[in-house]
Amino acid sequence: MGKGNCRQLACLPVAILFATGHAWSLQASGTQSPPPKSSVNVSAHIPKEQLERETELKKLMDAGQEAFHQGKYEQAISLYQQALDFTKRLDPKEEGQILVMTTSHALADLGNSYLGLHQYSKAKTTFASLLEFGQKNLPFDSSVAGAFEDLAVVDGAQGNWPAAEDYLRRGIAYVEECVNHFKRSDTYNPQDIVANGDRRLEMRMLTEIGNVYANQSDFDAALSAYEQAFQIGDRFKADPESQRRVIDSAVRIAQLSRRNDQLNSWVNRSKALLAKID
Repeated sequence: MGKGNCRQLACLPVAILFATGHAWSLQASGTQSPPPKSSVNVSAHIPKEQLERETELKKLMDAGQEAFHQGKYEQAISLYQQALDFTKRLDPKEEGQILVMTTSHALADLGNSYLGLHQYSKAKTTFASLLEFGQKNLPFDSSVAGAFEDLAVVDGAQGNWPAAEDYLRRGIAYVEECVNHFKRSDTYNPQDIVANGDRRLEMRMLTEIGNVYANQSDFDAALSAYEQAFQIGDRFKADPESQRRVIDSAVRIAQLSRRNDQLNSWVNRSKALLAKID
């Protein structure tokens, strides 16, 4: 349903920050990297009318992404809404894949644009539509869980931590449902890229749950969630950057709560990770 990392809940506790990116969307507007091109791919050897539709749709999506990256959220909202309206002109039989992917990206980016304007009610409605669309059109696709994360971000931004945690746990349960559906192994298999990605997605959401607890000053629960996240990442060979985010969060909370025994453990893990990277 998309690429990249989700716009995540993070903590400095006791406050919420937004990390860059979205499970199938854009990076945050503060990034210095160039905006990604639209996921809409114009096909070759297709009828002229269909080619014109796909080209126009791609222009709308690229323009929306450009506006988003420039922080022009109102303009981005207009462009994404135009793209969503335009998808109604696509032929589901011939252009079904483009329809699904464009709708997913446009809804995600539209919700993030509302977030940029702090229009939380509209953001939540949009992400709820994204979740419903994904579950209907991308069955057992774990990337759909990103919509649960987005909804958690909306609630977290408003300090509604219990609701944020609920969405994250529902996201983890959804990923588990996907894993069980395809009977994927509980052990690391370098050939099973999808299964490993699913587990790393669970790791990310557990880290976010830890951040939710930290923002409520429940430091023991936060450190427990980080530990679960670390163990999953270690077992399924998560990339060093993902592991570093877990460790950094845990170190920060252990320092803040003066859990010196846990702090030493996490600092040692940080040193081991740095040695591995070097």
